[in-house]
Amino acid sequence: MKSITPIRVAVLLVCLAALVLPALRTVPSQAAESAGQTLAVWDLKIEFPAETVRVRYDTALAALVNEPFDPGAGWNLTKVITTRLKAGAEETFLIVFDPGPSADPNFQIYRGKDVGEDNYLGSANGIELSIPGDGFLYVSGHTNATFNQRRKYQVTGHGMEEVVQPFYYVGLQSKTLRPVTLTSEMDGGAEVAALPAGAPVEILLNKDDNRYLVRTQDGLVGWFTEELTTQDPVHFDGLYYRGD
Repeated sequence: MKSITPIRVAVLLVCLAALVLPALRTVPSQAAESAGQTLAVWDLKIEFPAETVRVRYDTALAALVNEPFDPGAGWNLTKVITTRLKAGAEETFLIVFDPGPSADPNFQIYRGKDVGEDNYLGSANGIELSIPGDGFLYVSGHTNATFNQRRKYQVTGHGMEEVVQPFYYVGLQSKTLRPVTLTSEMDGGAEVAALPAGAPVEILLNKDDNRYLVRTQDGLVGWFTEELTTQDPVHFDGLYYRGD
């Protein structure tokens, strides 16, 4: 058996280096890219309602505070983070979580790094807040509403304003609790479907608080209007008012 000469060994090492080193060089850049795209998460378990509150934020723009405080009357609020809303922005905002007095958790936004009446911009009901760094705040949660509302906010010179959507997405897999008639128009129109109690449906969209677009098991789509003021579902399982 022929022995491997030093020259052959050197050639083999060079070939291996040519294959391995480029792959090794990609690891730090891929890790950095991943880290830049992944949002950090702050969470807190609350008892009423029994939920886990989450704030997602970009660590390149935000600093974690996580400081409980009581503004008075025994309220247990938390200063969560201070953050800029996008890269290159100079203004910093403080995000405060308030569990609310009666199943109405919300996020409060302040201009600057501390709580004060003069720098308060507004609040948004919900249990999840995402600040991805695109200049907007995204809030979701079944809070003071009949379903999990997903909303988008922007900070203006005077406060915090919701970005208007033509409809709210509901996406609730449900069933009818009593007979329901779906119509072709938001405020009536022709009958699309007459459903008995127990029929599987999906609540697709919401408009103006009390009008819902519903899809039947057969794929038909129609509108249903319902004023929900109690914390018990009336016509659709899972569709009820949570809050005060």
